[in-house]
Amino acid sequence: ADFLPLELQQLFYTISLLIKDLLIWLMPLTICAFIANTVRTFKRQAITFIISLVIFEAFSNFSSVWYAYFAANLVSDTMQSFSTKIFSAQFSALWQLPLVKPSWWSSDKGALCGVVLGCVSAFNSNKLLEQSIDRSYKLMEWLLVKVFARLIPLFILGFAAQMYQMNLLNHVLTHYANLIFWLILFLLSYILFLFALGSSWSLINVVRHIKNLLPAGSIALTSGCSLSTMPWTIEGTAKNLQNKNLAKVI
Repeated sequence: ADFLPLELQQLFYTISLLIKDLLIWLMPLTICAFIANTVRTFKRQAITFIISLVIFEAFSNFSSVWYAYFAANLVSDTMQSFSTKIFSAQFSALWQLPLVKPSWWSSDKGALCGVVLGCVSAFNSNKLLEQSIDRSYKLMEWLLVKVFARLIPLFILGFAAQMYQMNLLNHVLTHYANLIFWLILFLLSYILFLFALGSSWSLINVVRHIKNLLPAGSIALTSGCSLSTMPWTIEGTAKNLQNKNLAKVI
């Protein structure tokens, strides 16, 4: 990075922010298309599916919150107090989208619209609506797989330049190393437990299932947006379950 001009690093950062902003704008549409396409396949059982999904989602969130609470209390005595630091904006983008995303344009609204459209399509055999949902799903999947996935290296490069210029990585490792250690340890333990539970406690199946979902995890980690990994998540889950339709549901 020392050999690259500051303006070039700012250009990379500008491109990264542009990709991020475009992803944020597209996410409600993407979620709407994916959910609507899934719900409509259940036809008359769509309502039963939605109720079951809400129950399992509530249980999952409840258990994960209590796990996080237990983990935090377990290590709270070993944690040292630390203060936050506000970095001065010495490294900024050359240009940003002049559009401000309205509060109503969000992923949860996209999910709600997807559920409504999916239910309407499930209970009302409207060929035009079914074709529109199917085409929207294929378009969003194409944009994620063929366009944004190929921009991930460029996306990472810009934010890496920002971290280098603002010395963020060194600050995080110096002041929050203990916190990061416990965070990674508890997260890995939780994830491995879920994989073991879903693999009937078979070590071979655990390794195989993790391998199938590594592409989705890698893209989520590097892009900072887990929602953009839906095509790879579905593909990996389909391999684990050996049922693509059930993978789309999950």
